Amino acid sequence: MNKNRQGFTLIESLVAISILMIAIASPMMIAQKGLSDAIISENEMTASFLAQDGVETVKNIRDNTALTGTIGQDWLSELSDCTGAGVYCNIDTIISPVKIYPSTDPKVNPMKTVRDANGNFLYFSLGILNPPYVEQNSIFSRYINIVKSTNPDEAEVNVKVSWNEPSGPQSITISDFIYNYSANL
Repeated sequence: MNKNRQGFTLIESLVAISILMIAIASPMMIAQKGLSDAIISENEMTASFLAQDGVETVKNIRDNTALTGTIGQDWLSELSDCTGAGVYCNIDTIISPVKIYPSTDPKVNPMKTVRDANGNFLYFSLGILNPPYVEQNSIFSRYINIVKSTNPDEAEVNVKVSWNEPSGPQSITISDFIYNYSANL
C-alpha cells in the first residue's frame, strides 16, 4: 500500500456527512417550528377578535333595544335566545339586521367564512349571503351565553370561540358585564 496517497477514509467521510446533515437539518426544524407557531398565533388572534366581536354585538343589540324599546321592556328581550343557563347562540354580525341563532348544544355553532372584494375574510354563522360570495366552513365555532345577575340591571356575557389545532382542541373565552343603563334614563 502506498502511504503517500492523500484522501479520506470511509469513517472520516461518514463523520463529515453526519455533521453536515445536522448543520442543515437543525435550522430547517427550527424554521418549521416557527411556521407552525405563527399559524397557531394567527388562529389565536382571529379567535380573540371573533370573541370580542360577539361581546360587542351583544352590547350593540342591548343599546338598540334601549334606544327603540318602550319603558318597562325587558332590556335583554332581543337577546332572549342567548340568555339562561345551558343556552347558547351565535350572532351573524356581517348582515343587517343581525340574526341570532339559538342552540342548546354548544357544538352546533360553526362559523363560515367568505372573502370580500378586497380579499379579507368575513366570518358569519348560518346566514345566507348573496353571490359573488362563496361560503366555506371555517375552523372556528362561537358560543355566546348571557347569564342574568341577581341585580336585574346586570348580566354577564360569555363568548367562547373554539377550534382544532393539530396539537388538539383550543379555545378562547371572553367574559364581560353589561348593564341596563336605560333604567337610569
